[in-house]
Amino acid sequence: MSVYVILLPEAIADVDRREDREALAMPYEDEPGAAVYKYEVLPSGSLMVWRTFPDSSAVPEATFGPSAWSHVRGSFFGSND
Repeated sequence: MSVYVILLPEAIADVDRREDREALAMPYEDEPGAAVYKYEVLPSGSLMVWRTFPDSSAVPEATFGPSAWSHVRGSFFGSND
């Protein structure tokens, strides 16, 4: 399952786009047979998006500080989904 992150308007630097809902969405789409995205919420409240591969280790794709994101959906890092 892909990961979808919704950012808080304050996280967008371009003030003219702060109300644009598409600018607040950060999709990480799975690549069938290649990479699968998963997320993890760290103890600090930061959100980390991982790119996982079937035959190798996971690598971090993106990190959002605790005041940058409001919602996330997708597969949790550490699950076998």
